[in-house]
Amino acid sequence: MEPNSGCGTGGMRAAAVTDLPAVAPGDRVTVTYDCGARLTSTVARKALMAVTGLILVAFLLMHMFGNTKLLIPEIGAQEFDEYSHYLRRFLYPVLPPMFFLWLFRIALLLSAAVHIIAAVQRTKGQPRLGPIQPWLYRMQQKAEDSVKRGDVVEATRRLENLATRLLAVGREDLAQMAMVEARRVSKTSALSEEGRKALKFGTRMLLALPQPGEDR
Repeated sequence: MEPNSGCGTGGMRAAAVTDLPAVAPGDRVTVTYDCGARLTSTVARKALMAVTGLILVAFLLMHMFGNTKLLIPEIGAQEFDEYSHYLRRFLYPVLPPMFFLWLFRIALLLSAAVHIIAAVQRTKGQPRLGPIQPWLYRMQQKAEDSVKRGDVVEATRRLENLATRLLAVGREDLAQMAMVEARRVSKTSALSEEGRKALKFGTRMLLALPQPGEDR
């Protein structure tokens, strides 16, 4: 098997299946990764929180540095006044007085708003990123139910999605079996008994694995 861990289309070589000519030894089975959704829900939000967080921290450090001038003996008040005046006329005469200060205030408010919104969305989306094992087992069950209803297209799609998720968690053997069964269903409208049992009990065994955050 040759999984492709990158975004886009990956592949893995299917094993020999004597009663399914459509999947011969050495044939490539395609697995598609949904990179757009992963980027939107995870990477982009984390990147926004990181960038806006750095902006907020930079402001706090600068603000702290300016306020420490008040601690200078005897001339602290004068130093602080000069510092305040410097901020108001920063980049003058290139920019009008107070112009940079207002730009900085707006950027700071936007950074705080974006940081909070990204954090809230990340928190709301967290339950969907919970334990993967029960989800895989339910995907297998739904695929089997679709086969029983005679919905070949839906069953094939669910089995291909299951293969993608299994490959992502490192279960290449089950992922290969799921893709072989997806091909079988698309050709014969039925699961093999061996494949059905392998997927059912294989995903059920994943339920016994420690969940994220559990200490066993």
